[in-house]
Amino acid sequence: MSYYDTLGVTEHASKDDIKKAYRKLSKQHHPDMSDGDEATFKQIAEAYEHLSDDIKRAQYDASRMNPFANMGGSGFNFEGNFADMFNHHFGGDPRKARGQNHTVIANISLLDAYLGAEKQFNINGELLKITIPQGALTGTKLRLAGKGQTNPYNPSAGRGDLIIQIQVQPDPSYIVNGADVWIDYALPWWDLITGTKIDVTLIDGTIIKVPVSEQSHTGKVLRVKDKGFPIYNTSKYGMLMIKLNATFPQLDEESIKKVNEIKKSVSGLEQ
Repeated sequence: MSYYDTLGVTEHASKDDIKKAYRKLSKQHHPDMSDGDEATFKQIAEAYEHLSDDIKRAQYDASRMNPFANMGGSGFNFEGNFADMFNHHFGGDPRKARGQNHTVIANISLLDAYLGAEKQFNINGELLKITIPQGALTGTKLRLAGKGQTNPYNPSAGRGDLIIQIQVQPDPSYIVNGADVWIDYALPWWDLITGTKIDVTLIDGTIIKVPVSEQSHTGKVLRVKDKGFPIYNTSKYGMLMIKLNATFPQLDEESIKKVNEIKKSVSGLEQ
């Protein structure tokens, strides 16, 4: 069982996580407790001693990752032969390389993606402020240099980068397809026939007026230029696509009579 298993933490656990795990387990297994166990308590203390110290932890991680550790004798010396062997077979001194990059998922709202935003995320116990650019849709990757993992062989060699992968939460009112934004708009059937102007609410709450031409029909799509989604890393916007859907409000007898009169007066529509 590794020291990490003993404390019940992952290999990427922060020092605070390790300390919390140690305090909980040492209290639980202390020999003075009714169900305490001295052997287990000593194992917990030994694990904490190595994982709470950066140097000891790096040496421990290095020994676990050494592929030659069990090849007879005492293995290779980390300061000499092991580094030379690693250079020969893998093309670099593991003590000098930066730590690995670390990828996390950042969930944001559609509005944050539309406007851009500054967000704070707690990543491995570290509070980081991240700027979300306009147009950052699902799959967009942002990079924070030097905020990734440490080199287990040498913590002072520099950390890798933190990769933030954007995940935009869906909004039932809008469908984003590339840089185009699609919406459904319902209006009475007579407005489709006579034409009108409709109020359309954009993602940021702005209301624009859009003309509907005479003799439109249900399913017709209106296209409004530069009112769609911001295009990432540009100052441009996509199209706003408005799909018209007719509604059929209830009419009283007098209104139905007038509709019938219109039907009779239009050529080709007589019953």
